This record gives sequence, structure tokens and C-alpha cells, in this order.
Amino acid sequence: MLILLTNDDGVDAVGLTILREKIRILGDVVVCAPNRNCSASSRKLTLDRPLHIREIEPAVFSIDGSPADCVLLAIHQILQEKPAIVISGINSGANLGQDIFYSGTVGAAMEARIHGVPAAAISLASRAPEGMPAAGDVALWVAQHMLQGHVPDHVVLNVNVPSGITTPGAKLTRLGRRTYEDLVTVSRGPRDRIVYWIGGNGPTWEEDPFCDAAAIAEGLVSVTPLGEDLTEYRAIRHIKLPGLRFDEELFVENAGQGSQA
Repeated sequence: MLILLTNDDGVDAVGLTILREKIRILGDVVVCAPNRNCSASSRKLTLDRPLHIREIEPAVFSIDGSPADCVLLAIHQILQEKPAIVISGINSGANLGQDIFYSGTVGAAMEARIHGVPAAAISLASRAPEGMPAAGDVALWVAQHMLQGHVPDHVVLNVNVPSGITTPGAKLTRLGRRTYEDLVTVSRGPRDRIVYWIGGNGPTWEEDPFCDAAAIAEGLVSVTPLGEDLTEYRAIRHIKLPGLRFDEELFVENAGQGSQA
């Protein structure tokens, strides 16, 4: 059984080291991860320069590209066979709600799914390294059930683990909706130049008892199934552009579907 591990925090990250230690009991583990922190790189592929692969120890490869680059190169160049699953993480910090559109952790998992490999993204909803071993136990639990066929092949699992858990419960969730304040900070840099930092204070969340953020607030592991189809089916009947054709079957087959975030 071949399992591929990756992340967006870099090949030397504590979360990836713990993930490898936990998952290796399930089969042969190969690590392909960025040579540096690539947080918020989403599903970026590097197309403007060549990439380099370095085996820093047996079955551990460092790549000077994005998390998605790492998965693509692993599947199509490094590995002798397609992995059974890909686990991305353990990310230092949560990936909740709209975070998934920016997250390199989730982006790597989505890249695996594009290439036909079931995948999960694992994140610790804390920056404290003390929570990583518990998150590793959750990752092992997820990987075991993925290998047993308990998760549909067409979805990516986005898993967030609350900090401070000892005997975690888990909840199936949907993506929450968040609002960030003060997204851009302006300051003076060298030579009195104005510089801009993208970031923000902690988000506020819309009240939704079924969302991922609510589960974390309850001290539960959040498990959100993600798909590749971002079509907003609920809007199909409401878009009125002159000359726009509408296929009734498109609506009927997908009635009730639609993004939540």
C-alpha cells in the first residue's frame, strides 16, 4: 500500500513529520513537499520556470515548487505506481470556510483528486505544536477509513482538528461563511516607502450550527467533503441574459445542489 504525503508548510514542518510517523503503520509512505513555506498558494502550478527535486532522505523529496507541483511531480515522475491515497498536512492553523480557496494544504489534496487519487487535507485549528500529535491521530483515523473505502472517491475531505482535544468526537460539516476585518495593513518600509501587508484579524462567522467553524467551536473535529464542481445550481433558473439557452435537464439532475460558502 503506497501513501503519498505532502503539505504547504514545507518539508521540514513539524506537522508533516508527525503525520509521517503516524501514517507509516498503514503502508509504504513517500513524502513530496515544498522546500519552503508555501501557505496560501492554493492550487498554483509553476509554469514559468523549471522545477528541481531533491531526495533529502530515503522516500522524502524536497521540491522548489508549490504543494500542487509536489503532488503532480510525485504522481507522474517520482513514484513508480499511483498512490492509494494522498494526505496533505498537518497544517499549522485552521482551513475553514473560504480558507479552502486559498489554502495550499487543500490545493494539494484537490490536485491529487484531479489525477484520480483520493485525498484528504488535515489542519490543526491552532498554531501551538502541542496539538499536533492529536491531529496526527485524527489523520491516521481518516487515512484508515479512506483505505477501507468508506469515503467516496470523488470527494476530498477537508478535516480540521480543534486544539486541546484528548478524546475527539467528529462531525460531518459544510463550509462556513466568514468575514475578515482589516485585510490590508499599510506601513512605512525602508527608504520611507509605503508597504502593504495582506492579512487580518481573526474572522467573525455567520451563525450556522452545521458548518465547520461551529464544530471546531464545540471542540469537535470537522470533516467537510469537497467536490470539484463549483457550479451554483440554485442560480440557474434566476440568470436571465438575452439569448441564453437553458437546458431543463441541467437543473433537474442537480436540483438542490449549490455551494454553501
